[in-house]
Amino acid sequence: MENQDRTKRVRAAIARAKSYADAGRIAEVRKVLAERSISASTLRNYLKNPKKVEGAYRWREFVEAVGRLPDLKLEKRNSAYEFTLAELGMSSESQVALNQYRGDYRILHNFPGIELNFLAIRTEAEPTVATFVMRYRNRHRNRGECDGLIVTRHGRMFFSGYSRTTIFQGTFKCVPYPNCDAILGHAFIEDMDSGDVFPSNIGLVRTEASAGEAQRAAEYVQG
Repeated sequence: MENQDRTKRVRAAIARAKSYADAGRIAEVRKVLAERSISASTLRNYLKNPKKVEGAYRWREFVEAVGRLPDLKLEKRNSAYEFTLAELGMSSESQVALNQYRGDYRILHNFPGIELNFLAIRTEAEPTVATFVMRYRNRHRNRGECDGLIVTRHGRMFFSGYSRTTIFQGTFKCVPYPNCDAILGHAFIEDMDSGDVFPSNIGLVRTEASAGEAQRAAEYVQG
């Protein structure tokens, strides 16, 4: 187990270092490593052959140093959320209500030929960020994934997701008790192969919701 944990941590550190290299920010990696007296040449060797890190007696120092660097993917996501709120003229405090929606949902829809059963909402407090992620299959059984941002305004939630395989946009009415109440709205999704865009009524239902709420959502979806 110890060796597995070392391998996992080393791979994560190498992946983060490479993400900085790809972004043209390798100098930031060199700086944090220099503080641990790990040279730039050692970093180059590690990036060329990550296996060397696992066998190095200072592997832990390397992992801890690189771990101090922010995750660039999260940094980019947080910047996008901050930009969105700024464009809307809203503060991060205005989004605190989204915290109660955190959880996993069944998603009821009538998108033709698309298998999409679950959607997850995730929220973070510092900084305030609300996101969603979903996975699906189209009529050709090709898999796709989409994640995006959620903002709330005027009693509604707006979902905006983009990926290489699809685009998903949705608008939902806020509810008093997300754990119990069905969340109803409208959305459209792009099919990854054909490029066709399909609209649908949508119902989001938590597992804690009653059978009656699930039925209400199903009836709403069917119109």
